[in-house]
Amino acid sequence: MNDFPGKLRLKEQADEDQYFARRDRELIAALHARRERPVARVVSGGQSGVDRAALDAALACGIPAGGWCPRDRGAEIAGARHRDRGLGIAQASAV
Repeated sequence: MNDFPGKLRLKEQADEDQYFARRDRELIAALHARRERPVARVVSGGQSGVDRAALDAALACGIPAGGWCPRDRGAEIAGARHRDRGLGIAQASAV
């Protein structure tokens, strides 16, 4: 019997596997290259949760941080603490 279609299917699968293996290596190399570039600056709106944690982590690591928080920031970053995190107060609140 002629098993040509089966062999052709196996070759196509092997070609596809090689293609994706090559792409995976390229993507991994790109991720490694990106990791070597330092973070230039963290910009935030000063919201509670992740934004504040990102500002605190950046400042603890010596990474420049800043941004703007709304004038009526409420419980976000109270008092003068916004200046400690490099945030300015926006002149107008967003609608």
